[in-house]
Amino acid sequence: MLNSIKGVLLLVLISTSLVSCGTRVSKVPNRLVNDEAVVLSVDQRNTLETKLVAFSNTNGTQIAVLTRNGVKEELKPYCAHIFNTWGIGQKERNNGVLLFIDPLERNTYITTGTGTQVWLPDSLVQVIVDNQLIPAFKQGDYYEGIDDATDVIMDLAEIAYPSGK
Repeated sequence: MLNSIKGVLLLVLISTSLVSCGTRVSKVPNRLVNDEAVVLSVDQRNTLETKLVAFSNTNGTQIAVLTRNGVKEELKPYCAHIFNTWGIGQKERNNGVLLFIDPLERNTYITTGTGTQVWLPDSLVQVIVDNQLIPAFKQGDYYEGIDDATDVIMDLAEIAYPSGK
């Protein structure tokens, strides 16, 4: 009897802690561009997808984009959870990048794998957010911001890993 009560309490505790920290398990998508907030046209999503897949295939660095409305959680652990659940980047290089945008809450966050942090440190991530993303987003042009930001990230990755070496 005592063991079953402990089991129920443990289940409630785990469930409560997952809800309180806001962790939403995201199904692993089969695309790199996941526009759940629907801020991109179909053509824009397809253009970005084609660009990011081609870059991943040639350079090895994988850049994923997620737009999602209404995330109230702290973005660093939230995005790290998505990054790890989705397995962004090559496992042996840990060279993935997640570009997360929440238009409703006006938040954006870039998560980087440990293999990218040499050439894409937090200070440079902030420059990309400040110079590529925010100005375009203020104009309502999410595509331009995402396209420009991924171009900068791809240029840096190409310097670090020419032709994926």
